[in-house]
Amino acid sequence: MTRRLNIRLAIIAVILAALGTREILLEHHFSWLRPGQHMRAFVANRVDGTVSVLDLVRLAPVATIAVGPDPSAIQRRPGTREIWGLSGPGGYLWEIDGETERVTAKIFVGLQPSSLEFSSDGRMVYVTLAGENQLAVIDANAHSVVARLSAGHMPEIVRASAGGDFLLVANRGDATLTIFDARTQAVRATVSVVPDPDKIAVLPDDSKAFVASGTSPLLSVVNLRLNELVSNLSLGGRASDLFLKPDGGELYVPSPEAHGLLFVNTSTNEVADYMLLGLGPQTGMLLPDGRLIVADTSGGRIVPVTPDDRLALPSEPVGEGPVAVALTPGGEMWIIVDRDSNDVAVLRGVDGKMITIIPTGRTPVGIAILLF
Repeated sequence: MTRRLNIRLAIIAVILAALGTREILLEHHFSWLRPGQHMRAFVANRVDGTVSVLDLVRLAPVATIAVGPDPSAIQRRPGTREIWGLSGPGGYLWEIDGETERVTAKIFVGLQPSSLEFSSDGRMVYVTLAGENQLAVIDANAHSVVARLSAGHMPEIVRASAGGDFLLVANRGDATLTIFDARTQAVRATVSVVPDPDKIAVLPDDSKAFVASGTSPLLSVVNLRLNELVSNLSLGGRASDLFLKPDGGELYVPSPEAHGLLFVNTSTNEVADYMLLGLGPQTGMLLPDGRLIVADTSGGRIVPVTPDDRLALPSEPVGEGPVAVALTPGGEMWIIVDRDSNDVAVLRGVDGKMITIIPTGRTPVGIAILLF
């Protein structure tokens, strides 16, 4: 009897020690938070038609918000406490007040909205309408559509250039890139690019755009000053995402078919290097310290990479299908959305080690983080 009691006491002591260590770590991680401040993650759940709200200080779910069918493209509106996203089947934008955790607006924009982009000041929202071959321009404060611009066939994605000169729309149906003047909203040019374009990256000086195909191992380079195609690069595998080095010198391209990461020299427009990473590198995030965090969706792992050194650091298992990566404002934690496990993994920012897992709704696909 004494032995059983000792074993039970030992188990309880281990559990209490683990919980105490966790609390100490959390307090240490967020010691810079002022009294009354909150940090929340908003996770779009595609099958449920909901957004899960997660408290990133207590590491626990706190609310579930119904937003409508097939939520996607979730983002924080710049300079506000608002979280925005799309309902493709519903044909509308939705807006959540991050403090009250309530839907405060639904704005009908048109048939099959497929992507959204904010202007740098957050005043305007641009939404591609695949079902109407248009780009809708929305006044975010007035919650109203103020313009509908003709794009190509089945526009898939819109990107505002870093310098604010251009709006770029990749049109999947006719393999073109529509280049709008961001100020006048007039079409500057339409350039033929790779088949089924669905990803865009723009150099910081607005001189070039890189457009990737959703179905072929090709990457188009477009000169935005001359409005012309420079070349189509063969990548050796379909690009699943595009990340620009902060100085614009290199483009990092994860490819599940190539099982790795490709490096494109943006000056010479050539594939300069390749790294083997895992079963199916899909997406990721560039960190302020220069590291690239790559989600190996097929392998269920996160792989940190130091691109300048071409070095892959030890990977960390996170679930069955990681599809999105976010960073907390202080950089203390990486939040990994797992589509197949219906949860998010929380990792330490310093070394990428697992802290905990928080449940979400069914099929989470995107995340936005808000500090208030």
